[in-house]
Amino acid sequence: MRALRLKPPLVAALVLIASGAAYAARESGDRARAEQLLGSLGSADPALVSEPVSNAKAALKRANDMRAASDLEHAELTEGIAYEWAATAGDLTRAAKSEAEVQKLETQLKDVETKKLRAQALLEETIARRERAKGKLRDFEEPKSKSDAGERSAEEPAAKAPAAPAKGAK
Repeated sequence: MRALRLKPPLVAALVLIASGAAYAARESGDRARAEQLLGSLGSADPALVSEPVSNAKAALKRANDMRAASDLEHAELTEGIAYEWAATAGDLTRAAKSEAEVQKLETQLKDVETKKLRAQALLEETIARRERAKGKLRDFEEPKSKSDAGERSAEEPAAKAPAAPAKGAK
């Protein structure tokens, strides 16, 4: 069989075309990631992310101009800068959400601490009332027990008194 022989200039042209198409079709670079992040920031607070978003968009525009001028190396670096600005905007958005959540949790914590203090005060008040009631109960029972003891002591000598003369009478 006769082997297929391609001429070197034709091979070089095919390689260049294939690599150019692959380079143009790639979507995993900084440009794609920056554009994806910028697209996801649509619902973010504009006052918070306006500066990083505008800087990212400006960097992407500069990268386009550099690519048009065939300065691919600097275009890629500028796309990296655009990605960093877009990531900064995303970080600011996440930080703002985290701060709002922390503020909500601090409010809940303050409410729980207030409830705890109220419950503790109520418990202390209840304990104090119980102790006062115990004291009043003791005060109420002591005079009664003293009067009962006095009655018993008065009854005991009277009961013993007749018994004593009876023994002496025999």
